[in-house]
Amino acid sequence: MTRHLIPTLLRCAGLTLALSGLIAHAAELGTPKPAAPPRKAASAPATHASRTADMPKAGTAAADAVAGTATPPKSARRAPGVESDRIHLAAVITPGIDEARRQAWLETLRALVGQHNNNSNTVNRPNGRSAPQAAWQLHVWELTGPSSGWPAQLEAQWKQQPVLALASGLGTLWQPVDAFCAQHKVPCWFPSVDAMPAPVGAQSLYFQAGVRLEAQVLARHLRELPPGRRPAKLVQFYRNDALGAAAAQALKEALAGGNVEVEYRALSTQQPEALDAALAAEPAGSAWMLWLRGADLARLAALPQPGATMFVSGRLAGSLKAVPEPWRARAAVVYPYALDRKGAPAAEDFLRWAQSREIALVDEAMQAEAFYGLQILGEALAEASTATLTPEWLLARGRALLAPGSQRRVSALFNDTPAPAEAASAVAIKEHTAVGRAANLRMLQAHATEGRDAATLYPQLVVEPGQPTASRGAYIVGFDAASRAPVARTAWIVPTPRP
Repeated sequence: MTRHLIPTLLRCAGLTLALSGLIAHAAELGTPKPAAPPRKAASAPATHASRTADMPKAGTAAADAVAGTATPPKSARRAPGVESDRIHLAAVITPGIDEARRQAWLETLRALVGQHNNNSNTVNRPNGRSAPQAAWQLHVWELTGPSSGWPAQLEAQWKQQPVLALASGLGTLWQPVDAFCAQHKVPCWFPSVDAMPAPVGAQSLYFQAGVRLEAQVLARHLRELPPGRRPAKLVQFYRNDALGAAAAQALKEALAGGNVEVEYRALSTQQPEALDAALAAEPAGSAWMLWLRGADLARLAALPQPGATMFVSGRLAGSLKAVPEPWRARAAVVYPYALDRKGAPAAEDFLRWAQSREIALVDEAMQAEAFYGLQILGEALAEASTATLTPEWLLARGRALLAPGSQRRVSALFNDTPAPAEAASAVAIKEHTAVGRAANLRMLQAHATEGRDAATLYPQLVVEPGQPTASRGAYIVGFDAASRAPVARTAWIVPTPRP
């Protein structure tokens, strides 16, 4: 019986406690609370104390902003492709690239990434603090087939492994890749492309506009020639592919409204000898524009020397040495790079680096672009931690590093005095009536006679507000009649409007 009474007593005790709690709560509600004593008015803080309180805490993004550094703001989670100790980067290559150029590009990139990862694991920042240096992991995205299928391939790669940026690229046409970067807001970081797309996405930075730039430079050069030296007709020779057609169309548009008639000779991509027959059949009296690679230019050595003035794409030729010596008397190269006295792309710091690592030089300009692109990337990433890094900040930082008048530039990339291969001739100076151009040529002439070589691939790299390209000009380079050595026939020509 006692066993049955215990639960009953416990239930009664619980009811009693609950009833007591309700009575106490009712009594509390019915009793008025005394008013809180009034607070004393706080005295105004001292001026120094006020400034100290307003100063952001050291080590925060706000403190970095006050200090003048460019640390990105902290976000709730890391950006795609960013881990605590690793940054994922992509390098994109399109179909149709010569295998030797492809291998040279990959070897250069992998050596640069390996060098970064083997360096000290800490980096000193401008604000005086040190932080761990994240490793780079490079993912090579090789596209295949027609360009219509590239977006799906890029999406598949992105889903498999997002990246902070496309750290480099190698291709002919680039529109689908540029559009992918714009869609995902991923920086497209200084790819080596033969034809920069138009329009360009806001996430993209390019060294130069490729054949579009050369077309505009040549058009300006022809317009400024005296009427007696300006050709009445210009015949364009190009392989009948997307790049060749884009180059020919760009020059047609650049010459529109002028006094130069433009004709086209599209050559089969499957028949190398089609070039020989087309040149042999061309009547005298017109100038030529050769949108041809080095392999096609090599065929010229076995052909009779032309009677026509011949312009050559420096971007597609890859080197001034690609022009056969017997043809140099009539040749002029639209050359978007700085020059050294040997007629090669002027990139002394890159060449020293490549030699020290025994990297084969297949396409010096292309490999140097990969080198300089990752140099700028490393400079930008040195100022951010993985906890705060975002694609938007990286792109803004890249623009800031190359902005006009920037106080912090990548020292190896800048040379304010363009240097041609040889002293520009007095005839070239007289041919340019603009006082500024003549003065510039005299400056180039003096620089060349001092025997110095330019140290960088481009005379100057500056990204102006609203512009996607860092270099926006080119030389017209001829060859000395006696030595066949390169000679800058013009000053550095910047077309208007700028590409």
